[in-house]
Amino acid sequence: MKKSDILFFLFVIALFLPFFISDTIYEWYKSFNAIHGMVMSFVKFAILATLGEMLGLRISTGVYHNKTFGIIPRMVI
Repeated sequence: MKKSDILFFLFVIALFLPFFISDTIYEWYKSFNAIHGMVMSFVKFAILATLGEMLGLRISTGVYHNKTFGIIPRMVI
């Protein structure tokens, strides 16, 4: 396992861990999701799709990011 793999997994864990640890954060997430469902669907799609694109790039090329791979433009598209 490369150092970038470990950092990627730590990032994913750090991204989702607060929802498992804190009931307050999870309740805020659920209430915000109920009130602003469309906004949250775009945010969730942007995060999960970008992570999927990065994982696909890692599988095909061996790196998570290269110069031709814009993370923010991929998140928006």
